[in-house]
Amino acid sequence: MTPSHHVEPISSFPQDQILGIGRTGLVVREGQFAIKRPLRWSTSSEEEVEANIESLQHEQAIYQLLNSCDGVVPFLGCSETATKLRLMENGDLRSYLSQNQPSKTLQLSWFRSMAHSLSQIHDQRIIVADIATRNFLLDADFNVNICDFTESMRMPLDTCMETADVAGFSIQTDLGQLGVTDER
Repeated sequence: MTPSHHVEPISSFPQDQILGIGRTGLVVREGQFAIKRPLRWSTSSEEEVEANIESLQHEQAIYQLLNSCDGVVPFLGCSETATKLRLMENGDLRSYLSQNQPSKTLQLSWFRSMAHSLSQIHDQRIIVADIATRNFLLDADFNVNICDFTESMRMPLDTCMETADVAGFSIQTDLGQLGVTDER
């Protein structure tokens, strides 16, 4: 297979610029932006890289649908091999909670915001399927924003979301995951 896209290996990015590494993608800081790229290890085959590019492009389509939803990391544009997102200055919720004790009032505010965002996402006929504290990011003002739609599924517009189930994922599983986003 001839590579159709040039994707830099993870080793080409300085460690201090890497914001996160997932199963199929790498997020790096470039100035005031977070750029998600397909993951490429030095040992990755071209087929693996192409699959990661397809995963990134699937996620880009989801971000475009959700761009008007409150509480979703703002999508700023894309190319075939990069997604440009607004930088969330205070990192992911999992890391923040492991090092800080936010007030119960702030925690409740975050949970309300997360539930509201998830409702808007479901209104767009999207099942998220991967809700975890690592996928909620905090901006400069400590507002919580959901990210990572790699595993998400877009349903047809006429889908009854209350009964939709794809491979065991549904709005009920999304809500269940939201209820247990922290293991403490």
